[in-house]
Amino acid sequence: MELNSEPLKREGNSVISVITSPETSRANGLQQSPETRSLQPATSPWERNGFERYRLVLLALTILAGAWFRFHLLAAKSFWFDEGFSVGVARLGWTDFVQNWRHEGAMVVYYLLLHFWMKLGISEFFIRSLSVVFALGTIPVIYALGVRLFQRRVGLIAAVLLAFNAFSVRYSQEVRGYALLVLLIALSSWFFLRGIEERASRDWWLYTLCATLVVYNHLYGILVVEAQALSVIFLPRSQLDRAHFFRSLRFFGYALLPLAPVVWRCATQRTNWIPPLNGHKLADFFRMLAGNGGNLLLAACSLAWLVAAMTGLGTVARQPRSAEAWRYAFLLIGFAFPILAVVTMCHFTSVFLARYLIVCLPASVLLAAAGISRCRPTWLRIAFLVVIATLSVGGTFSYYRADFDIARDDWRSASQYLLANAHPGDGIFFYTAPGRMTFEYYRLLAGRPANDPLVVYPASGEQITYRDFLVLPLAEVLQTPFAQPKRVWLFLNGHRAGERGDMGSEAMCAWYGRRYKLLSKHTVDRLDLLLYERVP
Repeated sequence: MELNSEPLKREGNSVISVITSPETSRANGLQQSPETRSLQPATSPWERNGFERYRLVLLALTILAGAWFRFHLLAAKSFWFDEGFSVGVARLGWTDFVQNWRHEGAMVVYYLLLHFWMKLGISEFFIRSLSVVFALGTIPVIYALGVRLFQRRVGLIAAVLLAFNAFSVRYSQEVRGYALLVLLIALSSWFFLRGIEERASRDWWLYTLCATLVVYNHLYGILVVEAQALSVIFLPRSQLDRAHFFRSLRFFGYALLPLAPVVWRCATQRTNWIPPLNGHKLADFFRMLAGNGGNLLLAACSLAWLVAAMTGLGTVARQPRSAEAWRYAFLLIGFAFPILAVVTMCHFTSVFLARYLIVCLPASVLLAAAGISRCRPTWLRIAFLVVIATLSVGGTFSYYRADFDIARDDWRSASQYLLANAHPGDGIFFYTAPGRMTFEYYRLLAGRPANDPLVVYPASGEQITYRDFLVLPLAEVLQTPFAQPKRVWLFLNGHRAGERGDMGSEAMCAWYGRRYKLLSKHTVDRLDLLLYERVP
């Protein structure tokens, strides 16, 4: 039996969400308008009967498929710079943990959970599996969102699209907070919808909590919260509980007050490490968001987005402030607003990174699912979904062969080479200070003592502190006294601009070249290990 969502009805002081079939609507005296009937795609007898019977089985199979894609080759690739940074933060003491957050201001929720997760295991597979857990938890939430916004068919299609999406898979296999960010955004959207439709105080409090965690996990999450708030413009005035809505926004603002100094510090920092935005970067982002399946998958997803967008815009034109118009507006604004906001900010400073805009992924898959669901007849709808799913699987296997978005350097091999060739008493100088954290992780796995070899920079003490994460000007570093053992390994990372090294790395090599003799140079991907020996 096809399910249609009727508008909310008030009875006394309560709000009842009436979910009825067309037959039940007539029996209750509720008549669907021609516009509302036109929004309900035709269904086959199997979809009305078999689909309802097996929907939970299909959802479970979708989650299992998503688990296979995310656990497959989970530890095949080395930790890279950012992953080592995450592990390093998670290993800090509480005082240094807070100090690091004050300087970095991102992913504090993820780092906190990772801190406790690593007490259970420290292998690459186990540490990365935390992100997999978050990603798998997102699939049923996306299903529930599709059901609440439209119907069960949309929910299941969205779950399939997310399970097979290579953008999701790629950041489910990384020790960073992006998988958690997507889960928190999906949960905040769920409680936002429940708060709007059911007007329960508990849902609004939970929404405020999830929205706050979204922003504390990544500053770009505030764009999602703004998009959610903007969507109420299209909501019928009678369906917006203004008291709960504005109270939620007020307490959300209070919760973000401790973040204000961090945001100011980040806003005043230079972002010259982020390349400027251009048309190629923007097109690459949409290819990633679609699922890394090239232009063919992007075209298929764009068609699904377009169908949903045209349906939504048509609904808004006919019924500007209706429940149906708001549902489409909720997704369209959630999809487009963060992208437009970041593109606009790029006119002033470089802030566009594809992985930061993973905040659009929940709205993206739900919008595509709504577009696919509009296709008629049923065989065309199924064929459309199969094409996108097949291309998405191809995009995921392409990711297994080679990274997209960011090429991860092989820190595992570089660290193992250094540990295997270092002599007792050797020192290591890390050109980029936080690079020490990835090396320290592999030293921990190898069971080597913390001073074998000795880190001469960054080294603020016997234990790693938040100061060891700070990137200081090279001139200031060289003026600071540090140990100068007989042999020193200069570990260069993040130093290549095109085919040449940057000026800082060249100056560092020249500084050691005047005092030491270069014995060897070993390169792994974009990592250079230079061994110097002091001249007698």
